[in-house]
Amino acid sequence: MKKTISRRDFLRIAIGGSTLAAAGMVAQWLSGKARVFLVNGAAGDVKHFLPVVLRNGAVVPTQTATATKTTTPTVTSTTPPPNNRVVHVWDALATSWNFSSGLFRDSVNQTRVNTMTNQGLMTLTNTNTIAAAWQSILPGYSAGHGIAIKVNFNNSSDDCNSVDNEIDALAEPVNALISGMLLAGVQAADIWIYDATRPIPNHFRTQMVNQNVKVLDVGTCGLSAGFESTNSSAIVQFNHANLTYRQLTDVLVNCTYLINMPILKDHGIAAVSLGMKNHYGSIDCVLCRDGDYIHRMIDPEDNGAYSSSYSPILEINKNVNIRYKTVLVVGDGLFGALGNTKAVPSPWNSFGDDSPNSLFFSRDPVAVECVMFDILNAETSVWHPKRGANEDDHLVLAAAAGMGSYERADPWADTYSTIDYVRIVI
Repeated sequence: MKKTISRRDFLRIAIGGSTLAAAGMVAQWLSGKARVFLVNGAAGDVKHFLPVVLRNGAVVPTQTATATKTTTPTVTSTTPPPNNRVVHVWDALATSWNFSSGLFRDSVNQTRVNTMTNQGLMTLTNTNTIAAAWQSILPGYSAGHGIAIKVNFNNSSDDCNSVDNEIDALAEPVNALISGMLLAGVQAADIWIYDATRPIPNHFRTQMVNQNVKVLDVGTCGLSAGFESTNSSAIVQFNHANLTYRQLTDVLVNCTYLINMPILKDHGIAAVSLGMKNHYGSIDCVLCRDGDYIHRMIDPEDNGAYSSSYSPILEINKNVNIRYKTVLVVGDGLFGALGNTKAVPSPWNSFGDDSPNSLFFSRDPVAVECVMFDILNAETSVWHPKRGANEDDHLVLAAAAGMGSYERADPWADTYSTIDYVRIVI
């Protein structure tokens, strides 16, 4: 039987082994810039308590906790949130798979994922309603402005009806985003879910909360994302002698806003496969011809092709249609995958031999990738491929290019000083 980590245990891990001041309280942990919020009750009946402050490793209650009911599960402020905020939301009841029978994707609780998403987005944006959060994330939206959502179906097959347990995008986090956007007045037809180089199977399509959203893929199971644009911005040029240009999918050329939804997972060539590498599914060719193979340039063990000062991942993400249209990154860590790209979800030692049951929210593609990278690195239950000195060179380069905040730290002890890291425990 798997062990389910409790909210108390999660917070104990999160604050480095300290004991909570009171069972069931909503704790705000202040250590540097990081906070942890423990939320009890359903949305609309959430109790907030005064903070517990960590000082030199000791838990110091500010005063006796006093509960007040509120309809908002986030901290509301007139101060704009920092751009490098990363919100990590955890709910032990978000999934319930036993890692042996059935399909992992059939054990996700949509209602709890909705709550996780709404609380994460409101905290990210310092707003007190989900409609206000989306208005902040999608400034100037009006009907006809496309919102692209890049999902990851790297393990999908050409059989649109196939089902297996290799990690791929889940419908529930996407549905949670859709539901919130619809409440904010977004037209369903303006929401474009895509993976331009893989089939998106029917089981995902039929689960969409609104069938008027568009789901686009390689053209196998539905509408094609396409690579027909003649706009000059559709071309990704690589500053490398062995690489020719790539064409960016029409979805990104035509959209106004972009939401990137990577999965929390390892990779057998690069160290990880997170948000920036997720856009390998936005270009027309990865392995184009002998030598023109961008995977070689991200393999730290390929001495003939890899360089710590160059990354094709960075050049893809610097394209104007990705860099300047990205308004949100949502990391799917409900299950995650350890050990390789095509892995089946397995228990995580660092989450009490259970699934991570986590979602990550940020507007900073570098900061959120650093945090998700650190969550993967903290896991000790399996072998991680390609760990070493060059594992995160693309993030160092991205930060140097002004694309976000780079910082590596221990996510459990919370030694972040630059990234504004916030945890919410439901």
